[in-house]
Amino acid sequence: MKTYSSYNVSVVLFAAFGSLFTGYSLAIIVATVGQPTWYASLHLAPDATAPGYAHTTTIIGAANGVFFAGGTLGCLLGGWLGDRLGRVMEFRVAATVGIVGAAIQTGAVDQGMYLVGRTITGLAAGQTMVAMPTYFSEVSPPRSRGLMAGAHGSGINVGYALAGWVGYGCFFESKSSFGWRFPNAVLGLWGLCLVGGSFFVPESPRWLVSRGQDDKALQILCKLHHDPSTDTEDHFAHQELRFIKSQLEVDLTLITEHGQWQLFTMPTYRRRSLLGFFLMMGGQNVGVLVINNYNTLLYQSLGLSNMQALVVGASYNTWAALANIAGATVSDRLGRRRALLIGYAGCVIMFSIATSLIATFSKNASKTYAGAAVAFLFLYVFL
Repeated sequence: MKTYSSYNVSVVLFAAFGSLFTGYSLAIIVATVGQPTWYASLHLAPDATAPGYAHTTTIIGAANGVFFAGGTLGCLLGGWLGDRLGRVMEFRVAATVGIVGAAIQTGAVDQGMYLVGRTITGLAAGQTMVAMPTYFSEVSPPRSRGLMAGAHGSGINVGYALAGWVGYGCFFESKSSFGWRFPNAVLGLWGLCLVGGSFFVPESPRWLVSRGQDDKALQILCKLHHDPSTDTEDHFAHQELRFIKSQLEVDLTLITEHGQWQLFTMPTYRRRSLLGFFLMMGGQNVGVLVINNYNTLLYQSLGLSNMQALVVGASYNTWAALANIAGATVSDRLGRRRALLIGYAGCVIMFSIATSLIATFSKNASKTYAGAAVAFLFLYVFL
């Protein structure tokens, strides 16, 4: 069985900083809206009993909305930039945009400035959301591609967990805006790590071959897939290079025959594209983003204090990160389709039960129902 080199593993693990950046930028709003000083800094009503709270909920909704609007644009730009500039250069562009957005978020003095920062960080997150799984798959050996590409999801969940714990730790600094500004500033730190590390990771061999740089691609493949115990002459790397070249030749032939829009005009490609789109939309539409982005408010509605909601939210995302790492580990053995079916079915069941418990709690404020609802939300995110 083909193994992968320690260099290969270190490259993928470092590239996971981009996924961590994505997850942290997605999750930081959770810790932010749980900080009382954020409301004071942006002149917002802090709770439902204060006048003007309807405007507060509008701003919280807008903070999420503009982030995902920027993320959508970032996803569209990410694929184009990756093909145009290369995968590594795309990392640098996305990280630089993210650093700028994080700085604006951190230094925001009014609601408009904060929303501008959220839009820019969303743009960066969308780019890394596209760039990282592409890069992972292109530097991973075929037999371990599920594990390696799974590092993207694991990195996102680690970012969520870190955002939760950083936000919880800063909650105890309640006398100044440091409590919400510092967690937002940490996002810039992850961006700096990604920029710095991009000078030490190799370019995608597939992208290099597409630009006619076969010799450089082979050197990188030899480093990525070298196995001193079973493949001292790097036969596997040469085989990978031949496979990449033949696949690109087939792609070029199809583009010549069927045009640039073959993804939509050829029935077989169209079916694959639709399947991929629906799977991605299904993964996002099981409710995970809504729960994550509003989980502190959700837990508060179940009777938890502000501090308790933050620590439960951080624990929730830590549990999710562990579950995602486990999923990446077994995906090569269990199979993608079976894992998807188990996950989707389990999410529907657990979310239905949790929803009914939350609805029951709203009529009968029992700690038993609240505890059970939280438990089923944890089971939900595990699946």
